[in-house]
Amino acid sequence: MRLVGPLLLLVTALWVADALLSRDRTVGWERNTVRNALNRVHTAKDARVAILGSSTSADWLPNAFAAQTLGRKAGEIVDAHLNGCHQPCTWSEVQGLLAQGRHYDVAFFGTNLFQQCEFVSPKRQLQDEMLLPTASIPAAFALYARAEDPLGYVARFLGVKLSGVYGDTGFLQDEWRKATLGAPSPTDAWRWARAVPPPEGGTHDCSYDDDAIAYKTAVTGALLDDLRRPTRVTVIVRAGDIDSVPLRRELERLATDAGWRLVMLPGSRNQHPMTARYLTELAPELPTSDVYVCGPDEFTEAVLRAAQRAGVPEHRLHHESFAF
Repeated sequence: MRLVGPLLLLVTALWVADALLSRDRTVGWERNTVRNALNRVHTAKDARVAILGSSTSADWLPNAFAAQTLGRKAGEIVDAHLNGCHQPCTWSEVQGLLAQGRHYDVAFFGTNLFQQCEFVSPKRQLQDEMLLPTASIPAAFALYARAEDPLGYVARFLGVKLSGVYGDTGFLQDEWRKATLGAPSPTDAWRWARAVPPPEGGTHDCSYDDDAIAYKTAVTGALLDDLRRPTRVTVIVRAGDIDSVPLRRELERLATDAGWRLVMLPGSRNQHPMTARYLTELAPELPTSDVYVCGPDEFTEAVLRAAQRAGVPEHRLHHESFAF
């Protein structure tokens, strides 16, 4: 109980220091990196393409080059990358985009090192804490449970929640720790994930066996599943009647799981003319979208003509015809 008073004083001091250091956004490199990305996303309300990931993502795919390659206007692309934002950070950012109801035609993710081994740093949990909506925190903790030291990840997340200074001073923490306590000694954190100690060495200081990459593998799977969800997709299905739609149940389930908009058009051809006006009414975003068409020759050609008249450039039209 004697430690409660000093602990409260320490917590209060951290809180005050955090507010003073970060209030004007001139101190706090990692936090400002996150804030700047969030600000770019917030102001780019008309963006249709999102570039996510680390700095390398923006280096490989700068806005001007992306606009030229995709046939987009510069204002339709948002640079949402963060410094050192790998799979977990990008997953957290995608969760935030979904919570805001943001949707894009295309979303890119790139990183200079597709790390599969754990890279422990308060900076990683700082990114998670700043980017994650509250509703996604349990999902993040469930992913932490796959790590070699789950409680360490949770503790760092809570430490950042208490004071962002903690997550923004990882290098200084390491230096002070070595200066005062000496070099870190091996721990038993591996006992969370395996029955025997992990082997020493390995590529990039990582053994790359199943236990060593379990956390990053889980996060990568979650990212690949969720990365498609911020993209806006409208699926239009034309058929004589609902019961004749091939794989209708599977298509409905896929659209629900992925958050796609599914439009069924049963009835005669006169009811559903494949014209530019009609298709634009069904999908108002048509002129700025990529269009994929599959169907009989006559139907496919009609849809392609209508899409071009609606303003879709030829390089964003993709089609495959078939005939019985």
